[in-house]
Amino acid sequence: MSETSEPFGACRLSPWRAAIRRIMLQLPDNRLGKHVRSVLRRVMLAGWSGPVDIDDFCGARLRLHHSDNLADKYILASGDMYDRAERVAFATCMEQLWQAGKQAVFVDLGANNGSYSLTLAGRAIAAGRPLTVIAIEPDAINRERLAFNVAATGAGPIVRIDPRAASDVRERVVMAFNPENRGGIPAVSAASGDRDAVDALPLLDLLADNGVRADMLKVDIEGRDFTVLEKFLADAAPDQRPGLIVAEAWAGERDRMRALFEGHGYAVRDISRHNLCAEKADPPS
Repeated sequence: MSETSEPFGACRLSPWRAAIRRIMLQLPDNRLGKHVRSVLRRVMLAGWSGPVDIDDFCGARLRLHHSDNLADKYILASGDMYDRAERVAFATCMEQLWQAGKQAVFVDLGANNGSYSLTLAGRAIAAGRPLTVIAIEPDAINRERLAFNVAATGAGPIVRIDPRAASDVRERVVMAFNPENRGGIPAVSAASGDRDAVDALPLLDLLADNGVRADMLKVDIEGRDFTVLEKFLADAAPDQRPGLIVAEAWAGERDRMRALFEGHGYAVRDISRHNLCAEKADPPS
């Protein structure tokens, strides 16, 4: 049986496990809170390796696969504390676009489980405001899980899933296998004739194929973030560059990613220990 064949709600925590999770979600987001949350998570999930359905993540309904996806594990344990600053930045930008009378376009490059895409979609649905989401996810299993979460959230009219990958050149790639974290799967160039290969295109071409210009862009593509953004920002006209970009940049990549953004006129700040936030100086108009 497929892990997405059961309807949403069939994989809820038992009452005692759900009670532990409620305690976890009330813990502070500090060092002690994180330690206690880690201990409680192990107790909560003892003997439970299957997925978990939640409907309390910022307007999104998610089936979380905590056993092989770190993002899912963190969301299950910490709720809306997961990447809160990043998601608040996108929500704020989206509100500004709406106030300017625009239909917001969010591009989720490396969409994984859809946590970014679907929290924004949930907000748009609740507000009755226009939003288009292009969720780019080349891994087949992640894409199946993403599609399930999109349907569970009722975001089908908003979220379009693109099964291709991003690159700095047109090529064919395969997704490397990571049994401990499906959200951390890098794309590598494919050998000739590889049946599992998918198309990879420069980001500007992906956007053109989808008929959109991104207002907001999230980039988390496991080692290809810099090369993809370098190509995109070099080729895109100024009005094709998003007003807000959040990109993964760990310590070894942070300085050159910051320099790349600043070289194209973005104001850059550290939004978390693993992400940079780059904003155009001029607000949406």
